[in-house]
Amino acid sequence: MIGKNWHLLPDRIKRREFLQKSAGVLITVLGGIQTLQGNSGNNAKKRIFYSRFAHETNTFHPVPTASWSVSGTERPELDAWNNAGFEIIPGLSATPNGGGLIAEGPCQDVMDRILNSLRNALPVDAVFLSLHGAMYAAGIGHAETVLVSKIRELVGPNIPVACTFDLHGNIPARLGQYGDILVGLKTAPHTDSLQTAELAGKILLETLEGKVNPVSYVLPIPILVQGEKAMTTAEPFRSLVEEARRLEREGIPGYKQRILAATLFVGCAWTDAPDTGMSVMITADSSREAARSAAIYLAGKIWDARKQLRGCRCNSGPLHPTLNEE
Repeated sequence: MIGKNWHLLPDRIKRREFLQKSAGVLITVLGGIQTLQGNSGNNAKKRIFYSRFAHETNTFHPVPTASWSVSGTERPELDAWNNAGFEIIPGLSATPNGGGLIAEGPCQDVMDRILNSLRNALPVDAVFLSLHGAMYAAGIGHAETVLVSKIRELVGPNIPVACTFDLHGNIPARLGQYGDILVGLKTAPHTDSLQTAELAGKILLETLEGKVNPVSYVLPIPILVQGEKAMTTAEPFRSLVEEARRLEREGIPGYKQRILAATLFVGCAWTDAPDTGMSVMITADSSREAARSAAIYLAGKIWDARKQLRGCRCNSGPLHPTLNEE
């Protein structure tokens, strides 16, 4: 409105016009900043990406597995999340059709589709994965661990990644580098699927609230035992599972940090793979050293009970270089 005649106006009008324009610019800038902040505000909903990718592979099965059932996932109905106000971003639910060794091409395609669904959902505040732990694919290996590693590359080091597993998973030690919250079933026959998901969901909630900083450690155990001979309703596994629960309640001597989750894995003996066998998986609060110490302690209990595992094969080497120091 003022245009080229600005210099002809009285000084008081010039000042008034300048302040009005300045106020308008300030409002616009502040509004833009508020829009840019978006979900980073304290009251914004946390966005949780959820996906399922699971299989118990029998490499001795004569028929390879080449086809998959792929669909959208449903929101996990967890009590821990009821009042959290999370926005659940559904990824894909993918399970192979068959029990034999998984073909490389279809498996890679499914993993790429899950990763693309996550990429399209970014930014997210956390990732929650339902896995089994004994998936094995030709040319890929332990596919579930490979997927978690790719997800870690995609979301970066600061986004918490939570995973749940079956008791019969063959868990590689390197998985502890990629997943923050690792929780497995404690029962065979399996009766605690819901409780396992709830525990992982509770730890994730506490993580997003800033109450805990979970870190995980996986310790493989050189014992191979048939799942049919490892019921947690009978000894020695009944006492071993109770010891894992005690660690969750009481922690590990010498460390003040909480043990958030303790899982012992029977493994799947029917998967002929480098990581097949028993293992211990620990998630601790803020201390990888506490997680490692708890894993060594629980693995030592399992190693001491190995002679009770009738029909199992145990190698004669030491379980862990530091185990005899405990």
